[in-house]
Amino acid sequence: MQIDKFISNSNRLNFIALLIGSSIGSFIYYAIGIKLYWISIILTIISTICVGIFYKGETSEKTKISLFEIFKRMLVQSKDGIKEMRKKESLKLMIALTFVGQFFFQTHFQLWQALFLSRGINKHNFYLFYVVFQLLSIVAYSIQVSKVSSNKLGRHFGILAILLILFLGLLKTTNNILFILVYITWVFIFTVFDFISNYIFAKNVSNERISSLTSLKSSCGRVGSLLCMLESGLILKLTSVSNIVIINFAFAMVMSTLIVIRYLRSEAG
Repeated sequence: MQIDKFISNSNRLNFIALLIGSSIGSFIYYAIGIKLYWISIILTIISTICVGIFYKGETSEKTKISLFEIFKRMLVQSKDGIKEMRKKESLKLMIALTFVGQFFFQTHFQLWQALFLSRGINKHNFYLFYVVFQLLSIVAYSIQVSKVSSNKLGRHFGILAILLILFLGLLKTTNNILFILVYITWVFIFTVFDFISNYIFAKNVSNERISSLTSLKSSCGRVGSLLCMLESGLILKLTSVSNIVIINFAFAMVMSTLIVIRYLRSEAG
């Protein structure tokens, strides 16, 4: 199974689409302003309609089942999926890492522009940073994880965690060039973290339970996103954007490091 290749290609195509869309959108925004969002809504509706019209699934009698049967199967799959997760430490840890990682990714996605503005960085250069972020993501998801042995993979996990600890303090530097370099490094490291986590999860989950456990993993990620945004909104009333970023990054770093240590111990045992 070429798991890493599938995950890599899927995410790279996603990032390339984001890169093209954001690059075009950044220039259109300066021309038409907030009307750009109406255009995006219209295009989303058109895409949905096209999928509904042109995508044809199997409609034979053999494949038709009742809604009750579908619901019953979902419950059985969910129950079996949870049983499998309890038996495999790696699955639990990668789901936990997905949850924790959202405290970095949501903070980054939602606050990086406000953070850069607070540092006095010109907003007209923001599209360049967005392009850099997407290019870094493409590079991160181009790493051939499957060619790395399990021992070395765990070691790389540990090295990335150490690098995050070393770079965290530098986010407070008054030198904007150093700050940008450190911030970009954080984005790259956490994206690699995410890729390795997805690979380990996909490698260890069974084919029979991959659907239910992937849904569970995604749901945990969404819960993490929601909690991160709620927490950030509350803390924003008490402190600066810069401090919120440091707090959330530090939480994501510490918890990710603990999860990685637990994973390394489980693999060694």
